[in-house]
Amino acid sequence: MSFFRGRLPAALLCICIFVIPVQLHAGTGIGVEGGVAVPLVHGNGTPYMLGATFKTDKFPFIVSGRLQLNGSQLTAGGMNVDMWLDDIQIGYSVFNFYYGPGITVLYHTEVNTDDFEQSKGIFVAPRVFAGMSSMLTSFAELYMQAAVEPGVVFDEADGFIFRMNLPLTAGLRFWF
Repeated sequence: MSFFRGRLPAALLCICIFVIPVQLHAGTGIGVEGGVAVPLVHGNGTPYMLGATFKTDKFPFIVSGRLQLNGSQLTAGGMNVDMWLDDIQIGYSVFNFYYGPGITVLYHTEVNTDDFEQSKGIFVAPRVFAGMSSMLTSFAELYMQAAVEPGVVFDEADGFIFRMNLPLTAGLRFWF
C-alpha cells in the first residue's frame, strides 16, 4: 500500500481535470448533496456524506466527489463516476426516475473512536444506483438517490477485505 501513499489525491485531480472540462461545454449541472453511507458488510458506524456533483445534459455521466465524516472526523474521500442509462418521466408527474451503473474509488483514513474503527486503505467498487428527481424551476433540480457498492478495501493493516456500502443521498443541482 505504500505505492498509493500520496498518489491518490494527484490521481483524482488528474481525472477531474480531464473529465469535467470535456463535459462543461454541453450545458452543465452543478450540485451539492448530503446523505449517509450505510455499511452493509464489514463496516463500523455510519458516516455522513457531503459531496458535489457535475452533470451535463448531453452526456449520460455524472462525476461526483464525496467526503465521509464521523462527527467532525474525516473517514474517507474520493469520487464516483456514474452513467445514466435512462431518465424516465413517471406518468404525468413532475418526477423522473433514473438508474445506471458506476464506479467508486475512496481513500479511507485511519480512524479509531468508540463507535467507529477503520484502517487506512483504498475502497474500489462497482456500483448500481437508482434515484428520483424533479425540476423545481427551469434551472434547479431536486434529487434523491440510493446506490449499492459491493467492493474491496485494500487495507494497509489487513490486506484486503470485502465491503458493501449503501449510500443514500439527496441533493440540489443547478443547471447552466
